[in-house]
Amino acid sequence: MATREYYDKELVQIEEHVAEMAQKVLETIDKTIFAVNNLSTDISNEILANDDRIDELETKIEEDCINIVVQQAPIASDWRKLASIMRLIGDLERIADNCSDICQHVKSLSVEKKLSLSRNLNDEFISMRHMMADTFKSYIEGDVALARTVSDADDKVDNLNEMVEKELVAIMQKDAESIVPAIEYLSIAKYVERMADHAASISAWIAFIVEGKLSIKYTDRYRNDTE
Repeated sequence: MATREYYDKELVQIEEHVAEMAQKVLETIDKTIFAVNNLSTDISNEILANDDRIDELETKIEEDCINIVVQQAPIASDWRKLASIMRLIGDLERIADNCSDICQHVKSLSVEKKLSLSRNLNDEFISMRHMMADTFKSYIEGDVALARTVSDADDKVDNLNEMVEKELVAIMQKDAESIVPAIEYLSIAKYVERMADHAASISAWIAFIVEGKLSIKYTDRYRNDTE
C-alpha cells in the first residue's frame, strides 16, 4: 500500500474510533439518567463495570495519533486534527468518569430516605444530554455552527445547577432527615454541570479542527480538572 494511502486510511480509522467512543459515552449518559431516575443499582453497577472499556478506547486512540505523528509527519491541518482529537477524547473520558461517579451516589441514594427528583435536576440532565448529542453530531458532520450552540448551551446548565443547589439547600434547612440524600443529589448535579463543561470543551476543539481558531474560554477552563 502506498504511503499516502496508508496515511489516509489511518486518519479515517482514528476518526471512526473517536466517533465510536463518543457514541459509547452518549449511551452511558442515557443509562446514567435512567439510573438516577429509577435509583437503579443494577444499571449503576453495569456502568461502573464498563468504564474500563471507554478508558481502553481512549488509550487506543492516543496511541494511534502518536504513531501517525511519528511515522507519517502529517501536514499542518492533519496535525491540528490529531492534536485536537487527543484533547477532546480526554474530555470524553472524563464525562464517562463523571457518569461512574454519579452511579456511586445512586447506589448510596438507594438506601437513603427517598426524595422526589427535582424537575430542575432532570432538566439539567436533559440539557447536558442534548449538548453531548449535538457535540457528537457536530463532530461527525464538521458542523461548526452546531458546535457553537453547544458552547452557548453551557450557560443554561449552569443556571439549572444553581437552581438545584438552592432547592436542595432549602430542603435540608426544613428537614434534617433529608440532609444526607440532598447532599447526594447536590453531588450528582455538580457532576452533570461538569459534564456539560466537558461537552462545551469538546465543541471548541471541533471548531478548532474545522476552522483553526481556538476558543480558550472552553478548552482551558478545566485543564486541571482530573475528575
